[in-house]
Amino acid sequence: MTQPSLFKTLSKYGSTEAENYLSESFVALINILLEQCPDAGLHLLNRICGLTGQVKFDNPDLIELSREVPVGDGRIDIEIRSGSEILAYIEVKHDAALANGQLEYYKEQLNKSDIDHKTLILLTRSLASRQETTLPENEYHHICWYDVHGELTSIKNKIDGEASIFLIDEFLTFLEEKHMSLERVGWEYIKGVPSMVALMDLLEVAILEAAPEVNLRKTGGWSWLGFRLDREIYCGIRYADSLVVVFENNQGIDPTYKHDLDLEKEHFFSLKRAEQLECFVMYIQNCFSGKPADES
Repeated sequence: MTQPSLFKTLSKYGSTEAENYLSESFVALINILLEQCPDAGLHLLNRICGLTGQVKFDNPDLIELSREVPVGDGRIDIEIRSGSEILAYIEVKHDAALANGQLEYYKEQLNKSDIDHKTLILLTRSLASRQETTLPENEYHHICWYDVHGELTSIKNKIDGEASIFLIDEFLTFLEEKHMSLERVGWEYIKGVPSMVALMDLLEVAILEAAPEVNLRKTGGWSWLGFRLDREIYCGIRYADSLVVVFENNQGIDPTYKHDLDLEKEHFFSLKRAEQLECFVMYIQNCFSGKPADES
């Protein structure tokens, strides 16, 4: 079973709500990058804030990141200052929508500052959040969490610090766990889903062939697809490791009896249809007899 990210694990010990914890984690990561990999940290900040011209963050020693800063009658999620030169407000949204007039109010308060260069940033899951504001698009910078995921992935491949790379990896996984970054769906989907259905059909036939007396029932959820055998055994795949067919007691929950079939190791996809069926039949027979799959 895939282990949760460090950030997700730590979130259970925090007292703040999900949106605040996400912001706090992000600020912590940026601060670590500014300290350990300054160039990477500066690059990330400039990309987040949309600073691509002559005005940009260039001195990590002058940068101050603050959370939940009072702004008039409200609180901005993240404030970034670079001496008396740059002031940035970042409003972070997790699952909640912008409040009526919220972004407009922060823009109004930001404009009251006497700092020369001021910028307002909206950080959300998708671009659809801009529909909640009447503020013209040229008066704020809108960035999405999947953009942050992309930037962090690019940065990770260009730095050497093991600790920084580890933390970036953990935060990337955290974003993926929260569905803040989604892989592009390619043309493989057209054949992928029917192939998965065909795999299940093949496995069902193999189970019925190898153990016709077994009570068989289809089962599926957000993370698995397969069969329950006599209510105790789970046999099928888990999407997180879809190249492995599992056969486990206790319905796959903390199993004490477990047999795996690695489809890649078995060169399953290069076999002919009849050979694939025989592979599955032998596997199921071995599972019931207690013989390891790799001895088949």
